[in-house]
Amino acid sequence: TKRHAESRLLLLTAKRNHSEAEGAMIKSLADETSDWQFVVDTAFRKFSATYTHRALTTFAAQVVPEETLDHLSALASQTRLNALKLIAAQLSFHKLCIEPERIRHAYIKGPSLSAQFETDFSDRFCRDVDVLVEGTKFEQVVRTAVDQGYRVIMSFNPLRFATTANDLKFVTRFPRDISLLSPDGIMIEVHRRLDKQNFIFDSDSVLNDTETLEISGVSLQTVSKLTHFIYVCYHHSRHFWSHLHWLADLDMMVRSPHLNKEEILSTS
Repeated sequence: TKRHAESRLLLLTAKRNHSEAEGAMIKSLADETSDWQFVVDTAFRKFSATYTHRALTTFAAQVVPEETLDHLSALASQTRLNALKLIAAQLSFHKLCIEPERIRHAYIKGPSLSAQFETDFSDRFCRDVDVLVEGTKFEQVVRTAVDQGYRVIMSFNPLRFATTANDLKFVTRFPRDISLLSPDGIMIEVHRRLDKQNFIFDSDSVLNDTETLEISGVSLQTVSKLTHFIYVCYHHSRHFWSHLHWLADLDMMVRSPHLNKEEILSTS
């Protein structure tokens, strides 16, 4: 294809760790690459700039144009700053809306997934915070959030917020999840189910089998490693694995000694 080397390079660099053989392949593909703007633009759009920058700096710095590395470095710094803002928003939401009432919960994907598998969350681009809460407490969590200054998003195109009591009554009773906009502009997605039909993941069972994380001194729950792996595969496949940072998620989990591969196979 027209950008065969560039596409292979983007796929190969979309993870945190590489073997020596993979490093040699990265250098070889970098030697064949001519359209570096395509590489930078795609890494940005597909949320893999941090991984691509690290891999190219480590294995192919001598063959990659300096301006390409500088551009990727700037994008990587932007990603890390965004990650810090997002985790701060997650911890603030937790302390204001979850912790006071001891709501059964589980944060999923994003920084919680990285923390669970003992990986630096700042590498991973995230657009929002996802949290599953027990169904009977769903409305309580949303109303508490509204009292704390969060805005309930009714629609995205056009962007419209809940403004009446009837709006709030509807969104707390019927949709399977709600998107909140935090006072500092971070989106929080509150879920009452993990999938659209709840046929694959039973919420009560998921919430009965959580693991504790500690982030910046704050204790919170995430789903079990087994459930997290299966859910990530389910969620990302629904989106045709269209973002490269999801490959980094998968590689991180598969490499982890804490993931029981035999249990995954027996479950599937």
